[in-house]
Amino acid sequence: MTPGIVKSLNVVLKNARDFPDLQLVEELRNLLQKWFVTRQQQAMSMLAELTMWTDGELRSRYNMSTTYLVEPINSNECNVKYASISAQVNLDTRSCTCRPFDLDHIPCAHVIAACRFYNISCYTLCSKYFTTKTLLSSYSECIYPTGNEIDWVILDHICNKVVLPPKTRCPTGRPRKVRIPSSGEGKRTSRCSLCGQYGHNRKTCK
Repeated sequence: MTPGIVKSLNVVLKNARDFPDLQLVEELRNLLQKWFVTRQQQAMSMLAELTMWTDGELRSRYNMSTTYLVEPINSNECNVKYASISAQVNLDTRSCTCRPFDLDHIPCAHVIAACRFYNISCYTLCSKYFTTKTLLSSYSECIYPTGNEIDWVILDHICNKVVLPPKTRCPTGRPRKVRIPSSGEGKRTSRCSLCGQYGHNRKTCK
């Protein structure tokens, strides 16, 4: 998992991390079940071809492209100018020299200006991963509850297996409750609960 996802889960499971392993896994399963249902309902409410975020991003870039000047090179390539800056667009290979379109596969303002010049829908140049259909299929599966423990069917070779704790040495003192900030993260500034100002607490408030 990426660090961003790990940090998000750490925040959500802050209290559940103190649970035993079985309860922690159940809490995580219940959390994913809620997330899947919520995102599935959000995707079903989107009526456009693209997701709500992608559609808003395209509209913003479309407004930027209204003042761009398009100089055609051939039926697929053109040079798009804005002020003293220019970018070369190739609609056949779906590339632009400004690079954002090549990286995120969402038409940039240069590509949108070229699409308007050639009378092509910029929606067709978006990656399929930004479509509402793909978003809905991502959350199409269901996460079911595990049911009552007395109803579980467990194979004999699993029941008879002895699982020992890992051979680790617990450090002295209380275990950490707050994660260690990553490199580049700034220190969190404390806020006084009395005056509401930052940089001190209520004990040092003057």
